[in-house]
Amino acid sequence: MKKVLLALACALICAPPSNAEIALDENNLFFLYGDGRVRFEKDWDSYRSDGTQRSDRSRLRIRARLGLRLKPTDWLKFDVRARTGNDDQQQSGHITVIDFNGNDRGASDVNLDKWFAQVNWNGLIIWGGRNSFQTWKQNELLWDDDVTPRGFGLAYKTKIGPGALTWNSGIYELPVGMRDYTGDAWNGQLVWELDNNQYGYSIAGGVQRIKADAKPGDYADRTLLQGNALRDYENWALRGQWRRNDLPQAFYIGFDYLYNNENYVADDPDEFTAFHRDDNEGWVVQSVYGDVKKRGNWMAGVAYAYIEALALHNSYAQDDWVRWGNSDQTTSSNFKGLELTSGIGLGWNANIIARLFIVRAIDKEFPDSARKQTGKRFRVDANISF
Repeated sequence: MKKVLLALACALICAPPSNAEIALDENNLFFLYGDGRVRFEKDWDSYRSDGTQRSDRSRLRIRARLGLRLKPTDWLKFDVRARTGNDDQQQSGHITVIDFNGNDRGASDVNLDKWFAQVNWNGLIIWGGRNSFQTWKQNELLWDDDVTPRGFGLAYKTKIGPGALTWNSGIYELPVGMRDYTGDAWNGQLVWELDNNQYGYSIAGGVQRIKADAKPGDYADRTLLQGNALRDYENWALRGQWRRNDLPQAFYIGFDYLYNNENYVADDPDEFTAFHRDDNEGWVVQSVYGDVKKRGNWMAGVAYAYIEALALHNSYAQDDWVRWGNSDQTTSSNFKGLELTSGIGLGWNANIIARLFIVRAIDKEFPDSARKQTGKRFRVDANISF
């Protein structure tokens, strides 16, 4: 398996760049697509909730994804994609190839993270299988792009006056690692967008309802941390973005407001739920200038996030900002902090992006925790796709 994994990673990362998916037959029915990443990551000044300090860590990591797409007609497609990663980790497809501090490099597995059929017809999109979460977003604070649920999605976009209105929705099961599922969920979102030669904006509002169905002590409960497999969520999200379209490069300012409307009680049998029952809000502000789509293009961005412990389901949120959790799962809530981003486009669908995260916990993890968690992280990603 490791030989297959390394061959897949090298094929993607070292392949000649291309500007589009690759047609495999003269009738343009089958297409190959994928992406690769080499990441240097350094973590330091990080404390656990029990008061102990995590050892500083520097790692070299890779991620490779390879997909096959069948397009028998303009309105129908079938898609399947494999990714590297860990069987027990739904939030990331990265594997460690070198740990400069001599730590365990972890599992190196290959799994299918997408397999679905999709119909596109006059602004209507319907898909079934395992696919990306159907929503409009400008960051991964609420939902990580690597987390792909199993179920059905529907989107419809129509022009109204100078702008466009989109409805996104889905019914699905949530992944536990890469091979199991737990809970039932649905979402609905309305998005209004308008763009002209000078400016543009997007406003989106929606809800995601998660109904847990795991049993205490089963695989889902043992894998997902902080009681997440046993807890219901009702996550509302309001998002907005304002753009300038008449500058040499793209520029936008965005915000997100998150609110979990689920009613938790003080005598909940789960200690984490009872302690954080009122910690149900979060917000993010961010701004980015530039992009890395073309050779020589550069970008710079800044974001500040304040995410309370139960503002979101942290087993499915991003795993970039914090090191908290364990080797398989990241508990990415109950933090406030800053992200600084810069990058440059290399052309041929390749770029380099650097990100610095400085975070601190809003509250203790548990009532008897010795201290609040902290952490600093620096990453440099070299990305390529076709």
